Amino acid sequence: LAKESLQFKAYTMNRCGYFCGRFIKHGLWYPDRKLRLFDKRHGKCGGLNPHDRIILDNEFPVKHLKGDLLHYTYDSIDEYLLRNDAVSTIAAQSLFEAGIRKPWWKIILSPSWAFFNGYILRLGFLEGYNGLIIALHTANQSFSKYQKLRRMQKEAFKKIIWE
Repeated sequence: LAKESLQFKAYTMNRCGYFCGRFIKHGLWYPDRKLRLFDKRHGKCGGLNPHDRIILDNEFPVKHLKGDLLHYTYDSIDEYLLRNDAVSTIAAQSLFEAGIRKPWWKIILSPSWAFFNGYILRLGFLEGYNGLIIALHTANQSFSKYQKLRRMQKEAFKKIIWE
C-alpha cells in the first residue's frame, strides 16, 4: 500500500532477526530500524562496507511503517561466528582503506560498551541464552574489527619503513 501511494520519498521499518530458531525482540537486534523502501530518484546506496546504507539526497520526512521486516539470519552459533569473523575483517579493511584511525583504547571500550548496551540497557538478557550469545559475540566482533585494523595499520607502517 505504501509503495503504491508513495506519499513519502522514503520509508523505514523495524527489522526483526531470527536467530537459532527464535525471533529476537530485545537487545541490539531489535528494533533494528532500516530504510528499505525509497524513491531511487532521491537516494542511493553508500556508507562503509559492511554497514552500507541508503543515503538520501535531501532532508525530507521519512515515514516509519508498522510491522516488522523478518530477517532470517543464522541457524547455528557456528554460522554466526563464521559470519562475525568475516564481517569484522570487511569492516577493518573498509576503515583501513578510508584512512580511519582508532586509538588503542577503542579496542577495549567499544566491545565493553557493545556488550553492556546490548545485554543490559537494551534488555538482551530477556532473550535468555541467545541474548547472551548475541551480546558476547557482538562485543567480540567489535574487538576483532579494531584489532584487525590495528594490525593492518602496523603492517602498512612496517612496509613504509622497510621500503
